Amino acid sequence: AGVPQLIMPMAHDQPDNAARLERLGVGASLVRKHFSGPAVARKLSGLLDSSAVRTRCRDYAERIGKNPSLESSCAVFEQLGPARADLVARS
Repeated sequence: AGVPQLIMPMAHDQPDNAARLERLGVGASLVRKHFSGPAVARKLSGLLDSSAVRTRCRDYAERIGKNPSLESSCAVFEQLGPARADLVARS
């Protein structure tokens, strides 16, 4: 979507995903114990005011949006929808 992300990782793969977004320059994270209104406001301000973050988000949105595999995947899922509904109706 080209929108900066603020993540509060809590478990499983969330810390890794948050770190990846930070390395890509499209997001930031706050651990649960530091997640407060003022801290969120500071982090969001930093993300939204950064021209570098804005540029990185736009660049990744364009790259992902132009990926033909996304359209192909959606087409497959759309084709499976009616087939799955038929299977459920028959059981």
